[in-house]
Amino acid sequence: MKFDDKIKALIFDCDGTLVDSWHPHMGAWLSAFKKYNCDLSHEYLNSFLLERNGIVAEKIIEELNQRHQTNLNIQSFLMDKEAIAYKALSHIQSIPSIAQILKENSSKYACIVFSGGNRKNVTKSLEVTDLKQYVHQIITSDDHYPLKNDPRAYQKIAALLGLQPEQCHFFEDGEMAIEAAKHAGMQVTAINKETLAKLDAAFS
Repeated sequence: MKFDDKIKALIFDCDGTLVDSWHPHMGAWLSAFKKYNCDLSHEYLNSFLLERNGIVAEKIIEELNQRHQTNLNIQSFLMDKEAIAYKALSHIQSIPSIAQILKENSSKYACIVFSGGNRKNVTKSLEVTDLKQYVHQIITSDDHYPLKNDPRAYQKIAALLGLQPEQCHFFEDGEMAIEAAKHAGMQVTAINKETLAKLDAAFS
């Protein structure tokens, strides 16, 4: 994959972009809700989470509490949910074409992972898939950046690198994060079935 001459950094989302981790994380959400006696169907939760892809879990639970008039303790719930996910991440795989872009360009560009997940789980995902060695910096929800649907998050990352947003190319599968990065001025590759099919064909 070729990039504009002005591009100096590649920024990658983790879950759903570099690694195929939807099922472990979905299973963790369902198991945690079951533990807290919150009856949400797989179909409802799957749709709800997909629409908020990339948004930090705290905000998702806050919204669910409001919608369903529940009173889940956010920190307690998250500790249990992330612990379940952490165990399940041992067998995940990378998304081949995006992983290949990272590997091929790690020596040419600053390569950053920006995830709405926590550092422990994101790091494990990158280690299990043998991608961590190609990443120069990892930014997660533990770093207290603006949310991924906020253009300021991408402006902050660019500033951290000593760059302008238009010098960064972002790979992301969440629609809200994609729009926010574009609004900030970054070039964006939206990760979806069509994009992956084209990339797979180009790399084959």
